[in-house]
Amino acid sequence: MSRVKTSKKLFFGKTILIASVLTLVITVLIVYATGLASHRTIIENSFISLTILCVALFTFVSTGLYNGFNIYDDLSHKLKFKWRGSTLSEGFDFAPEMPDAFDGDDACAGILLSVVLWIVATIGILLFLIFAEFLLSIAWVALVAMIYWVIIRALKLVFSKSQTCEGNLSKSIYYGLSYTALYLGWIYGVIYLSSVV
Repeated sequence: MSRVKTSKKLFFGKTILIASVLTLVITVLIVYATGLASHRTIIENSFISLTILCVALFTFVSTGLYNGFNIYDDLSHKLKFKWRGSTLSEGFDFAPEMPDAFDGDDACAGILLSVVLWIVATIGILLFLIFAEFLLSIAWVALVAMIYWVIIRALKLVFSKSQTCEGNLSKSIYYGLSYTALYLGWIYGVIYLSSVV
């Protein structure tokens, strides 16, 4: 009697993104922290970090393929930036008109004008900070979305082979090695060239 599979084995995109970032940060911090005591160069630390990341990626891919896992993209729809009606500039007069007949000798008018100009300058600075924060938020979302898209697209391509690799250790190892070399192997060349130049 054949066993019927009732549910797919899935890796969730959000979990992969968090695990990838944590693995990268922890690996780099540990390698560089241990490198301080042994006086390793930045190039040596980079090679060690990259080797650990290659082993981690190879293990993850090979194990996932062998067990027949697929990728479920559960985050990209949340990372899309949706434009809503812009209300930042509504109701603000960026070029207030100065009075035509202003007596510069009048101290009260000078003080009043200074206060008004200070208020206008403060509002201008606040609007600039809000606009800058808005742009940084968009840039952060775009960066996370790009990183996520690259990771998930790459892994979806890898795990499209899971049907042919499920239960087949040699095929799983072959694809694990191939995709690890494809995705991270070129970085060895970049590090090597940067050490030569």
